[in-house]
This record gives sequence, C-alpha cells and structure tokens, in this order.
Amino acid sequence: GQNPIEPAILGAAIMHGPSVKNFADVYALLDNAGGARLVDGESALAAAVDELLRDKTLRDATGARAKAVVQNHGGAGDVIMAAVTSLLAHSRGAS
Repeated sequence: GQNPIEPAILGAAIMHGPSVKNFADVYALLDNAGGARLVDGESALAAAVDELLRDKTLRDATGARAKAVVQNHGGAGDVIMAAVTSLLAHSRGAS
C-alpha cells in the first residue's frame, strides 16, 4: 500500500489492493468514507476502473470524499510545528 494521501488531496478516486499495512488507518478512513475502494484481483480492478471511467459523477464524488477525509484529518504538521516552537521558546526563556 502506497501513500494514498497525495492522490486523495488532489481529489482522485482511489483503488487499492488488500496489502495496505503501511497506511492501514488511512485506507480504513478512506474506505469508510467512500473515498477509496478495495479491489482484490485483476478482474475486480478492471471492473472498478471501467466503472469509474464510465461514471464521471461517481468518479468525482469518490474523489471529493477522499479529499474531504484528508482535509478533515490533516494539520499534523501545523500541530507539530506549534509544539516545537513552544518548546524552543520555553527552553530559550529558561536559560
């Protein structure tokens, strides 16, 4: 399982196989929101791709749900930077 966050933030409809251990939590959120779909095997992949290519409404809605998941669960970088900045300011004041 590759990083699904990058295509999700771009609003892409995501399909993935069963091996997603590196991003299992992210894929679970995406799957539950309808922003990603598990496809297991060649025929399932072919059918899912065909469906998304034929149905622009479904493709757009799936991509929008994927993007919303990432936007709603993002911001970790900002939180970490605020914490680091606070720690640095505190350590400078304690000297």
